[in-house]
Amino acid sequence: MNREQGVVLNPPIGELVVNYEHDRPTFKTAQPAMVTDSTIDRITAVELLGLDIHQVIGDPVIASFGLPFHLIELTDVAALESVRISTATWASAVMSSSAVQIYLYVIEQQGGTETVIKSRMFCMHASLCEDPATGSAAAALTGYLASLQPSALQCKIHQGVEMGRPSAIYTAANGEIKPGLVTVGGNAKVVGKGEFYLER
Repeated sequence: MNREQGVVLNPPIGELVVNYEHDRPTFKTAQPAMVTDSTIDRITAVELLGLDIHQVIGDPVIASFGLPFHLIELTDVAALESVRISTATWASAVMSSSAVQIYLYVIEQQGGTETVIKSRMFCMHASLCEDPATGSAAAALTGYLASLQPSALQCKIHQGVEMGRPSAIYTAANGEIKPGLVTVGGNAKVVGKGEFYLER
């Protein structure tokens, strides 16, 4: 990627221009965040995650910049680490909803110049799986949190720790950024590579 010119992506949600900021690729969402009530309530979230009622904060919400996520806030890192997904509740509550992935988060530090968050993302492909770094989910969460406050928001979101593949995603909203939009940035590590040889 040319660090001076950047690169333009054209996903279904709209044009995304990726540039280098703070020595990491960064893009700004193409449209405002959509935030709605989740079809999963607090009790169902408790059953889904295998937690106690006091470990889930309030009712989840759905947030999206094109790909919707159930956002579920937990009380602390211990709760996040002890999550055990119920496949039966997943089938009945998540797969039947408009958002077929969940993003769990704990706000570890708030206020000052940066909000520090720890998160986990679960989705269903051939089977239930966890993702080590999900920019679309981080953007959705930041868009939701930004809707709760008028001041500038800068987040450092840690994900993938429980998988042994830790990542850090940097997001920002409000302030100098157009209301409703979010910037997302981070760096990637090569975890595998290969070559294909085609017969002629």
